[in-house]
Amino acid sequence: MAPLAICIAMQSQPQECQLSPASYKPVICSSLGNWVARCGWTTWPLSKVPWSSCSCWSSGFTLIELLLALAITAILSLIVVPSYQAYIQQSHRVTAQTDLTTCAQRLRNRAGSGMSYLNFADTNGDGLGNSNTGPIASDVCTPVSHIQGNYQLSIRGTLSEFALTATSVNDNRNAGALGLASTGAKFWDENADGIVGFDENDWLAVDEI
Repeated sequence: MAPLAICIAMQSQPQECQLSPASYKPVICSSLGNWVARCGWTTWPLSKVPWSSCSCWSSGFTLIELLLALAITAILSLIVVPSYQAYIQQSHRVTAQTDLTTCAQRLRNRAGSGMSYLNFADTNGDGLGNSNTGPIASDVCTPVSHIQGNYQLSIRGTLSEFALTATSVNDNRNAGALGLASTGAKFWDENADGIVGFDENDWLAVDEI
């Protein structure tokens, strides 16, 4: 006896293997062999049956439905992707700001009573300070944003003052530099044009001011 098959047919005409757009319900055909016959096939064995040609076996997407799905996907990508990228960029920026604050405190502790900020830059990569300007030495502080590969922290030091700068090392993010001075002054080149404008003397976005 051939195995039973589920056939979707019209409510009043289960013998016709057609989909009813108005009302349908699942009914059990007497056998798979009869179901194949009702679809107008005489092919046997089943491996040779053109299953996709029977409307009660398959149902696909119309062109309008496909275009609608593509349009929705495109709209979502235009909204979601930029928002996600902005969120990631903000997270990296906050980490760099924390690094600047931490390194500034470490520099004050290392300067001691003499308050000298000379030789805290590491230009030869040995982790020790040997210059007044350059990447900050790792024996002073180890920036998390640098370990993550997002920002490079550098220092410009004098006898009495220092200025720290965090520069993005990923050009694709187009992230402007951040800065913190020994006086407590901050800046963020928000538009990444290489110039600190009058409205960029803080770490706040324009829409946060």
